[in-house]
Amino acid sequence: MMIYLKNMAGYKIGYFKGMSYDEIRPIFKEEYNKIQTLFKKDTEVEKTKTKRIAEETLLQESFKKLRIAEASRSEPIQEQPTEEPKELSKEEHKKMLEIVPVEEIKAEALQVKYPIIDWEIHTEGSRKNWKIIRVRNITEAYQVFEDIIKGFDREDLVTLWSLVKERFRSAEPTEDKERALWVELKRLFKPDKDDVMWKLQRYMYDPLT
Repeated sequence: MMIYLKNMAGYKIGYFKGMSYDEIRPIFKEEYNKIQTLFKKDTEVEKTKTKRIAEETLLQESFKKLRIAEASRSEPIQEQPTEEPKELSKEEHKKMLEIVPVEEIKAEALQVKYPIIDWEIHTEGSRKNWKIIRVRNITEAYQVFEDIIKGFDREDLVTLWSLVKERFRSAEPTEDKERALWVELKRLFKPDKDDVMWKLQRYMYDPLT
């Protein structure tokens, strides 16, 4: 009963601490009846709703025919009795109240992130950029390393660092852009206290003696 009240009525288990079965039973019965009442078919409500829909439909048809008659300046068309909407059967009600399991609901992501698979140096005239290649041959060009930091998340940076390390494991970077990328990523992932950048950071933000 406590599990039912917790899941269906929002009670906390601690609320029932020290209570006996006879004390919990009335609470359970009251909440159970409330929930069951939500799913009971109210015949009077259904009949009233059906009657109201039929009256509204009939009224709309009357206005429509009256407008047609006025527009053509002819005698109003004799109204034909309209059929009242049929009441829903028990099987149809059950289908409307059927609960669909979450596993059957398929949702697609609004935005897909394409992982980085490679990088290279791209030349445009006299300028050289870092060309980042993602899955589905999606490419991005960056001239300044700060732009990479702004556009990448941690996962992208880790992937790029792995690709750069793999390429220069057996060979030294020769081009300026290759060296710059190697140095900047190494500063992020393997900071050296004697590096000029980290010395400047320390002098700017640490208290000096």
